[in-house]
Amino acid sequence: MAHRILTVCTGNICRSPIAEHLLTTHLAHHDITVTSAGTHAMVGCAMPGQARHWSLLLGGHGAKEHRGVQLTAAQIQDADLVLALDRQHRRTVVELHPPASRYCFTLLEFAHIVSTMTEDKMTEELAPPGSGQEGSVMARVVALVGSMRGVVPPLDHRDDYDVVDPYLGSDDMYAHAAKVIETAVLRIAGFVDQVAHRPA
Repeated sequence: MAHRILTVCTGNICRSPIAEHLLTTHLAHHDITVTSAGTHAMVGCAMPGQARHWSLLLGGHGAKEHRGVQLTAAQIQDADLVLALDRQHRRTVVELHPPASRYCFTLLEFAHIVSTMTEDKMTEELAPPGSGQEGSVMARVVALVGSMRGVVPPLDHRDDYDVVDPYLGSDDMYAHAAKVIETAVLRIAGFVDQVAHRPA
């Protein structure tokens, strides 16, 4: 059964779909399905031209077909990992489904923790044989990153955990948001690859 990543923003037409499409591209060789939703979704709406442009330019899949979807507790419950595009989205996710506090992070929080992981730390922290998690890459990834939350030194500023919403903003705002998302996605995808290639 495919594992599921859910990305969440406000309208589900800019930030979370870009993250969804780039994660889909970079995790295509894993058994992982990526979807997205919005806390106040513009249900049925297409992505703005600038968001669609950057998703496609950066190699994302699904931008032309994307339509906004409202976030539900069932979507959160079904996910193995929820990546919120800012801290308010994370709060909303956990309010809708409190157990998600264990597997919901902001995108930039998750990428930050991943960027600090060394081979030694991975060896120490990855689920040992017999834990019941060794057959699931996503379970191992989420458990490892979750174990380091609160241990890894935080980012310099609280706002550094948020991807700024470019909706109705300038082309430069869309470009900046897309590139921030791309950087985070590449770190996360690389880490999933690392975990997948380590013996359980």
